Amino acid sequence: MKKSVVSIKAMLKIAFYIEKKSVIICVVYNLIKQLMNVFYGVYFIRMILAGLETKQSFVHILVIILFMFVINVLFGRFDQYYKNIYLPIFKLKVDSYINEEIMRKANSIPYEEATSSSELDKYNRVIKNSSKMVMQAYQSFGLVCGLIEAFVMVLFYIINVDVFAIVLSGFPLLYSFFLAEKSAELEYDLNKKVSSLTRKKEYARRVYYLRDYTAEMRTTKIDRIMREIYQEGFRRTVDAYKKDGKKITLIAFFELLLGDAVSMVLPLVYVIIRMLCGTRYLMGDFIGITQAITIFSSDVEWLLDTALELKTASLYISDYMDYLAREEHQAEKVKKIDVTKGFHIAFEHAQYRYPGAPEDVLALADVSVDIRNGEKIAIVGENGAGKTTFVSLLVNLISCSSGRVLLNGIDINAYERGELKSFFGVVCQDYQIYPVSVRDNVSINGPIADADIIDAIQKVGLADRINDINIAIGKEINDKGLVLSGGERQRLALARVAANKFSVVILDEPTSALDALTEKNINQLILNALRDIGSTLIFISHKLSTTKLVDRILVFDNGRIVEDGNHEELMKQGGLYSKMYQAQSNMYKGKSV
Repeated sequence: MKKSVVSIKAMLKIAFYIEKKSVIICVVYNLIKQLMNVFYGVYFIRMILAGLETKQSFVHILVIILFMFVINVLFGRFDQYYKNIYLPIFKLKVDSYINEEIMRKANSIPYEEATSSSELDKYNRVIKNSSKMVMQAYQSFGLVCGLIEAFVMVLFYIINVDVFAIVLSGFPLLYSFFLAEKSAELEYDLNKKVSSLTRKKEYARRVYYLRDYTAEMRTTKIDRIMREIYQEGFRRTVDAYKKDGKKITLIAFFELLLGDAVSMVLPLVYVIIRMLCGTRYLMGDFIGITQAITIFSSDVEWLLDTALELKTASLYISDYMDYLAREEHQAEKVKKIDVTKGFHIAFEHAQYRYPGAPEDVLALADVSVDIRNGEKIAIVGENGAGKTTFVSLLVNLISCSSGRVLLNGIDINAYERGELKSFFGVVCQDYQIYPVSVRDNVSINGPIADADIIDAIQKVGLADRINDINIAIGKEINDKGLVLSGGERQRLALARVAANKFSVVILDEPTSALDALTEKNINQLILNALRDIGSTLIFISHKLSTTKLVDRILVFDNGRIVEDGNHEELMKQGGLYSKMYQAQSNMYKGKSV
């Protein structure tokens, strides 16, 4: 109960934040609507019939009818405005606010946690249900206020006409309420079960139209596995509905039988019995008491059902609040990275073990190294040597299991995430080009002047591949706008780091699909583009076509840095780097690599 109250308060706070008058409008609308329902259903009919039976003047009765007609027309106008204009717009505002809050929170969750299946299920559940349930709670709250008003009005009428009718009206409702409460709990549990299955089905369905999967889906038989995932999700969803749906259906049937059916029949039976026992009713009183008992019963049941809807919504709102309330490690954060005198990055005995890995299996083991302002560094090594883990620690995507990474002498975990995003520019192997304009795809770190965007595009050798670049930067990258090849998309991703003036640029094999010679040419373009900015450049590659161009090479093996030096120094040592370089050089004999 306490949790439900907290959730309802949260809903009211959200509604008030989005639009201060929203709760008042909702409550006033429902108060007027229920007032009209009760007045027309009980008082108005009784007034007209009683007036006719007591021979009141026709003019008097006509004035009452005309007055109520005008009131009804005015409320009808307000009703249509509220339902067709105000409520849809308010719902859009709620959708926008809730979803943006969820997306903001999702982006702040640590990388390792964010990629877990349980986290994906939580995100899927809150993004799917939170906005809808806040709106349900908002409308239910207003309706409860209106129904309480209607309840009091009908109760006042019944007490004045026949107080014993109250017992009869409420008899079937308590049992109906308990059944409905149980049904609501079962529906919530069912939704939680189905949420995970829905996410898996949606993933299997989505790969059929996402660009990244298009070629592979058409050149392999992976679609068989995707269909199996979808079919399994479908079967398990059906099983869940069959199992829990039977219970929900049975409870709903008895709720309908005991609530609606009985409450409709008993009022008429009661009035007839009272008349047979000698109670005399005017026709207006007969209709009034019958209507009052029926409305009283239906309003109480409606009130209880709405209270249950509020409770159900509160469960989902509680999920939303829990999702947002998770700790973001808000220790005192350093707000600014000072680069006025350059910067210094130091790894001090940094180690990392992936979650679930054995204690003695480290992805990175006791790494100590310094990176200074303006250096051009290549990181090389075999698959699984620890290169990407090293970079992930550097940009604070993950945190050290032991040891630390320092930036200007301060633990990198102490800096605000926004500062690190502005300091490091990263282009990953699985970079993404978004279905927005060229301008927005390049301006990932904030607004950039078109001239600077065009300059960056020219520096990576993309401008001569796009017709009329001044117009093209405003076009969306999709089938109906600007269509780019795979190589052009790679260059556009690289234009981001050339345009945004990051202090440190990291290229984590974004050109891995290219041959060594083409990769060397593109890396040379990047080196030239960053020279004027003075950025530190760190690139990872299996191909050693560019290592001659850099100041320093870090060679990784089994999670450790085993060699550190420039090309000439490492070749003289005759170690791992020398062997890797010579092996690759043999593949490109006769060509300058």
